[in-house]
Amino acid sequence: SAGKESDTIFIYTSEQGAQFPFGKWTCYEVGLHVGLVIRWPEGIKAGSTSSAMVQYVDILPTLLDLCGINKPKELDGNSFVEVVQGKTDDHNQYVFGVHTTRGIILGTESYPVRSVRSERYKLIKNLNHELEFQNVLTAGDGSSYWSSWVRDAAHDANAAKLVGRYLKRPAIEFYDLDRDPFELNNLAENHIYRREIRKMEGVLKSWMKQQGDLGHETEMTVKPHRTMQ
Repeated sequence: SAGKESDTIFIYTSEQGAQFPFGKWTCYEVGLHVGLVIRWPEGIKAGSTSSAMVQYVDILPTLLDLCGINKPKELDGNSFVEVVQGKTDDHNQYVFGVHTTRGIILGTESYPVRSVRSERYKLIKNLNHELEFQNVLTAGDGSSYWSSWVRDAAHDANAAKLVGRYLKRPAIEFYDLDRDPFELNNLAENHIYRREIRKMEGVLKSWMKQQGDLGHETEMTVKPHRTMQ
């Protein structure tokens, strides 16, 4: 009614993936990778798509850029206006993920997970991997989908393997997302990828330092919010 429809930007996205095993409450792609739909009749061609990697922290800088406002130095993220305008498909070389079980319903006291992905590869670091990963999903009620996995694991080798992978994780996970989009084949011990793993470990370490993230130490200094037990 205000005549601003063609010059109004509408953004639709999701919080995270569904709360299935290896989805929500993890740093796997099913948990982190969500859709992003932008409608802007005056600036975006209908039906256009992009494979650029963007993060939630990029949205505010993008809106500021579109409004002609310079991004404050202390603000994380980078504008992807040129992606929106169809000028490029390149944006972030790397995107990052963070997860904790601290303060999560029925979660492990502290199971910090950090991740970094490039266009092709994904590195996950489980910073307290000696513990068993637990959350409200693994608590189960005897009828949930997780409980069905556990029941099947008693007689199905594949189910047993998946249950084991979810509960007990290695210090480092590394995946080739082109060949293994569901992150089933951990290549962390494959010497062929040693150089790429070292490079991405360095990228993640630098990002954590920039964020003031000391991993387990940082998480334990934060008072967990009240949760249901």
